[in-house]
Amino acid sequence: MSNQPYKVLLTDAERFPPSEEDMKTLSAIGAELVGIPYGAKEEELVEICKDIDAVLVFAAKITARVIENMQRCRIIARCGIGYDNIDIGAAADRRIPVTFVPDYCIEEVSDHTIGLMIDCLRKISFSNERVKRRYWDNYEQLGTMRRIAGQTVGLVGFGRIAQAIARKLSGFNMRIVACDPFVDPAVMEAMGVARVDFDELIRSANVVSLHLPLTPATRHCLNEKVFKQMKRGTIVINTSRGALIDERALIDSILSGHIAAAGLDVLETEPPDLENELVKLPQVVVTPHSAAYTEEALAENKQKAIAEIVRCFKGQALKNLVPGSVKHA
Repeated sequence: MSNQPYKVLLTDAERFPPSEEDMKTLSAIGAELVGIPYGAKEEELVEICKDIDAVLVFAAKITARVIENMQRCRIIARCGIGYDNIDIGAAADRRIPVTFVPDYCIEEVSDHTIGLMIDCLRKISFSNERVKRRYWDNYEQLGTMRRIAGQTVGLVGFGRIAQAIARKLSGFNMRIVACDPFVDPAVMEAMGVARVDFDELIRSANVVSLHLPLTPATRHCLNEKVFKQMKRGTIVINTSRGALIDERALIDSILSGHIAAAGLDVLETEPPDLENELVKLPQVVVTPHSAAYTEEALAENKQKAIAEIVRCFKGQALKNLVPGSVKHA
């Protein structure tokens, strides 16, 4: 082990401060933690990463330029499931492994997703806001509402979070369909979920919920053409990545009455502009990218990411490399 302490950078440090356990784990291997705040510019990241041995990444964008200027970094550990904010190709070119936490916040995000579904189906936030403004709406003023039992929920992507949603919805007497070419059909069958293709899901579902990574192929996968193919009165839920939805197309579909409501934990730009029309619509429930949050999940997330850094510094095999990553620095 080097006589000099390892330097580990924690991005978004004021939002996700290290716990005593985090510091104890790092101290045990002779590592010191350096923080950089949320919203750090690329130039700031370039400068600080020149002298860093490892990076714990939350929301910061670790671009090719940042990576190309790393002089001694041995691992980039993403604190979370998604890793679209890290240039994996650039890291591979520099032989820097990138890890993630694939089982982070499964319970939290699945709970939050179902909460948004029920909120939109039962118009809970809408009704609450109306009552607080001293309206006591009758059924006609509330508008169309449908029984939850018997509705079809379409899960676009059937990874761990979507599977948890299917398990939890099993008691609601809803029909659940899913599309995911990378999941064994037997997994869906065992859970009582009907396997369909994307087009059939879009046409048949009363609730469409997104559970996809953001890639060039999935960006704006819900767009004007797709919204028109949905049933009138469909509800859209997104707890994955904001850019999966063409927000202008969603706004227009809601204003036309074709899409009944949307429950969104993520937006294309976060935080949103104060004039963002989507956020202002009464049919839209928006939460501040908080679906993943509980004290328990956050603590586990950081500890699992830090454990990968410890393994790297000790020369041990890394457990959760992102697809396309190299195995060793």
